[in-house]
Amino acid sequence: MIFFVLSIAMIIMFIIKYYKQYHHHHFYSNFEQFNQYYCQPFASLINDDENFPLSAIDRFHKCENKNNHHIKSNMDCMSIYKYIQEFICQSNEYTNRPGPVCPFVPTSLKQNSMYFFISNDQYNTKERIIKMVEQCKYDFLYNLKPNDGNRDRLIYKCLVMLIRSSDVPHSLIDEIQIELKPSFLQDGLMFGEFHQSANSNAIRNESFYPTRTNVPLLVIRYMVANDIIFLTNQEKKYPVETCVNMIKKYLELYHLGSLYRSKPNHLQSANDILEQLNCSIKE
Repeated sequence: MIFFVLSIAMIIMFIIKYYKQYHHHHFYSNFEQFNQYYCQPFASLINDDENFPLSAIDRFHKCENKNNHHIKSNMDCMSIYKYIQEFICQSNEYTNRPGPVCPFVPTSLKQNSMYFFISNDQYNTKERIIKMVEQCKYDFLYNLKPNDGNRDRLIYKCLVMLIRSSDVPHSLIDEIQIELKPSFLQDGLMFGEFHQSANSNAIRNESFYPTRTNVPLLVIRYMVANDIIFLTNQEKKYPVETCVNMIKKYLELYHLGSLYRSKPNHLQSANDILEQLNCSIKE
């Protein structure tokens, strides 16, 4: 009888542990909470920039090794906080244009529309990370504020997912981003990847790689008109039919008036890309 009771108890404990591990609700923090809960507790460990060098990341040479892994650290969140504050929100001569590295981010922070999800070691396989991303995508669309349909506010909302497991190679981050991007685009979203081996160069400088971070990130935000830049020359990553579907979705959003700051040149660029893709199909 005792053995039976112990067996039942162990089964119940296993079920509870499994449920908590794989079926819990995601917890999100805004930028202020992210700093308060995950950065400030470790702030005393930083004496100066020599002990925590943001500039240590090479942003000027193409990375050929995508099998690098993140080495998990207590300073992970602090490194992303500093990356946003000291790099992304600041001007940089290598972008070859005035303004912050990412003009979107300062307004996002001002409107308190930047959210963070910090994954733990359980998210260490492609299947688990994709499941996590899909839940984050749903919450981004329907739960995280603003979600009132005000386009001028919505376009500054973004969700940053920190992939902290040391078991995840940078190549897997790229693979997941490429695989999921078309489905995100169908929902009017952009889906980006950041890590220390990232080879996404600046728009006006092919030798500058601003998306390199100490901690791998996957980022969700709403599509804007200028994102047509990221829909060009995609044939190396996707079948032509997939590229056509992505451009058609962009054009649909353009004609619906859903793309922020859209101009006639955006429409012309999208039509030109679509024409080229259709010609390649006929060939």
